[in-house]
Amino acid sequence: MKLRIGLAVIISLLLIGLICPLVSADEDNGSVDLSTTGLLTISDVSASSIGYYGTTISWKTNGDATSQVFYDTISHDNVTDYAHQTIESLSLVLAHSVSLTGLASSTTYHYRVRSEIPGTEFISISEDHTFTTLTPSPGGGGGGGGEPSYTITTDLFGGQGTNPISSTGEVLRTIQGTSSDGNLGVTIPKGTVAKEKDGTRLKSLAINAYENPPEPPAGANIIGLTYNFGPNGATFAPPMTLTWKYDPATLGDVTEESLVLAYYDEAAGKWVELQCVVDTVNHTITARVAHFTVFAIIGTVPPPPPPAPAEFAVSGLVVSPGEVYTGESVSIEVLVVNTGGESGSYEVAFKINGAAVIEAREVTLSPGSSQKVGLTMSRDVPGTYNVDVNGLIGSFTVKEKPEEVVPPGFNWPLVGGLIAAAVVVGLGVFFLIRRRRA
Repeated sequence: MKLRIGLAVIISLLLIGLICPLVSADEDNGSVDLSTTGLLTISDVSASSIGYYGTTISWKTNGDATSQVFYDTISHDNVTDYAHQTIESLSLVLAHSVSLTGLASSTTYHYRVRSEIPGTEFISISEDHTFTTLTPSPGGGGGGGGEPSYTITTDLFGGQGTNPISSTGEVLRTIQGTSSDGNLGVTIPKGTVAKEKDGTRLKSLAINAYENPPEPPAGANIIGLTYNFGPNGATFAPPMTLTWKYDPATLGDVTEESLVLAYYDEAAGKWVELQCVVDTVNHTITARVAHFTVFAIIGTVPPPPPPAPAEFAVSGLVVSPGEVYTGESVSIEVLVVNTGGESGSYEVAFKINGAAVIEAREVTLSPGSSQKVGLTMSRDVPGTYNVDVNGLIGSFTVKEKPEEVVPPGFNWPLVGGLIAAAVVVGLGVFFLIRRRRA
């Protein structure tokens, strides 16, 4: 019995010896067995090294996890609603540090941090925290840690000026301009980061009417003026807002619902539509633009409706003459008109006394044209015949042909006697009158 107890104690001690080094090794690696807590937790969230245009966000987790920051100038209940987010770092760490750059100075930001252990259900998101970037000193130099002052020259619709801009491209004063006709308004808010195509701070910008714009896409028209925003390739973060008015009277065949703001992609050689909002009440189009190039309002001309199919009408039934003798001809005629928009063929069916079609005639007509279609027939049996031509009703009557009356022969002896008698009487009268005169 004592031997059994001794063996049990020895085995227990061996197991404890094996397990303890494993736990110790895990603690040395900094990892935590989350199965004991059931949660991935975030703690010690803070913002440090806050500058004019950036800061560093730090936090800790109770297990090795990824790192990501979501931030905006307002707070949100849903982390995905924040306007900005960093690229998720897949390095699994306990102590997290993420740098934010390109921020606006003198601005309060809200942020939340997120960590995850890939391939598991362990995900944690912090509450909303805030920090405020520093304010540059007046003049942009010395005092209070300000940075050297730079300017950006502007030529907005012919109006020239200068605006302060930081070395990193942050616009330090809101830039605004309106076209001479009042149809196009441009606003670049303070805090926008404006950069050249090569990534350096923007040194100048110009917006003016573009006299010879590229051809619009097939089936579309350019509405109003086209504007060239330069320098080509300049970028803005966040995107600037364009508000463009249009005159409905100038749209022609273009519908307001088809209007879009578009920019010309020189590399692709085509116009590209922007996501925009069309206000058909105030007749404006609003879009957000993140880079400079040629912009225009483009509207689609709806294609003409397809022609109506061929459609036929039959009218003007004429049955002539209306009464004939047996064996004599009767003419039946109708007028066929193609009232549709395409050419087509139509069959004209002639029926007598409701019987089957006695004859059919096919006619082919172009749109808007007409043609008379007729039939000549005769009947040997007296009676009234009803005519049906594609629903048009008429009739004709056939009578028995009367027997032919032959005149009697000529009586020449009688005629000669009458002539001789007339001659004798005439001579008698002649001589009687002559005798009286003598």
